[in-house]
Amino acid sequence: MRESEVGEFPHPGCSNIGHHSMRICAAKIRFHLDRCIKQIVKKMYVKMVPRYENPINILFKN
Repeated sequence: MRESEVGEFPHPGCSNIGHHSMRICAAKIRFHLDRCIKQIVKKMYVKMVPRYENPINILFKN
């Protein structure tokens, strides 16, 4: 097995057989990261923004 075939992401359900499966794996990772980042941003946003203030007002304040 060549080093490039080992794969940089040890990802469950990811097979190293061919380019197609690697692309599916990358899509899964991207989807997972996207969800994680959105949750983190949401948590940070809730911490930063006072509860009584409307998010829409903050977006159009500037």
